Amino acid sequence: MLLCDDIAILMVASQLIFTFFLYVSQKRLIHDAYRARTEYRPETLLTVPCKGIDTKFATNIESFYKLNYDRFAIHFVVESESDPAFAELVKLKEKFEDASKAEYVKILIAGTTTSSSQKNHNLLHSINNSSDDIEVFAFADSDACVKDVWLEKLVALLRREKYGASSGYRWFVPTRNNFASLALSSLNAKVAQLLGRTKLNQAWGGSMAIRKKDFYDFGIRELWKNSISDDLSVSYAVNQHKRRVGFSPACLVASYEEMPLAKLIEFARRQFIITRIALPKIWLIGLFSALYTLAGSWGALFVAIHEYNASGSWKIPAIVSLVFFLGTIFRAIVRQAVIRKLLPENKDQLKLAGVFDILTNPFSSIVMTLLILSTMFGRTITWRGVKYRLIDANNVKVLER
Repeated sequence: MLLCDDIAILMVASQLIFTFFLYVSQKRLIHDAYRARTEYRPETLLTVPCKGIDTKFATNIESFYKLNYDRFAIHFVVESESDPAFAELVKLKEKFEDASKAEYVKILIAGTTTSSSQKNHNLLHSINNSSDDIEVFAFADSDACVKDVWLEKLVALLRREKYGASSGYRWFVPTRNNFASLALSSLNAKVAQLLGRTKLNQAWGGSMAIRKKDFYDFGIRELWKNSISDDLSVSYAVNQHKRRVGFSPACLVASYEEMPLAKLIEFARRQFIITRIALPKIWLIGLFSALYTLAGSWGALFVAIHEYNASGSWKIPAIVSLVFFLGTIFRAIVRQAVIRKLLPENKDQLKLAGVFDILTNPFSSIVMTLLILSTMFGRTITWRGVKYRLIDANNVKVLER
């Protein structure tokens, strides 16, 4: 029993320490988000790849025209003129371009690819058509709605040499409060909560920037030519060059979404499969974390019930289970309080999503574990209507479009 007691103490201690540091990290996010403005204003190219019409597409695209930044240009990139996004982009350009601070706005046609993801192909097409005076490449997804200070805050981190790239992240705001949309917001929130002042940050392509010089010096252009993921390739390259990905909480963007259950499962599995192939260590850390939480909460609870029925020592596993359950609920409460301050304009839409996150969080470790385990095998994914086979981290084959 001594060994079991020691393990129980270690599990309780690890849970308390993790919760404490996560709480401190979340509090820092508020301070960092409202940090004073800087005068760092390099010439920046913002690239927004588009495919199809996302939820609130017009609202999202409009937000890029309203950026409060003095020296930037915008490239919207589509695969072909037949993409429904193209016609909509043309209309929005006519409506908002004259009132924008952007020096110019272009809608580019990238064509199709067979050697990388269509997104990477679109991004490279934008970069290949960029002007010589560009100093920073910034990237955003068409399903992201940004604030007017977003580009300023994203680029500001790059004034510090230790950051090889800067990044924000998304927060899913359900446009319909069905189970899958609420679950998507909750599961994504758990990942978002891990970002902050840490060396473990990973870039997210929907809100990301990198110096032009570093983009080429790190070999990202070559990586993108054959890889599936834009952001994981950036994270890999930055880490390989002993630099860090800086996280800006002010660049955490709202992503409006309504999702059925089948699409949620497909989305989650796609993310985990890409991570397993591109960054296997991160995938293993995620799997271990999910299994550990599952063992500490539900596993310890089942042990306590078994010991109670067998008239054994049930109190210690019961305490372990209670600490784990309370820890997950407390962390959900903290992140929901923080997001209301970071996205105050969405707080009413996020009320039910916040309650859902808090109340169902004890069960999320089960869901997360099953989703990660389901991606242990297989290399085929479907992304925005295109089917890919991931050969390895830097090689992908288009199977069907």
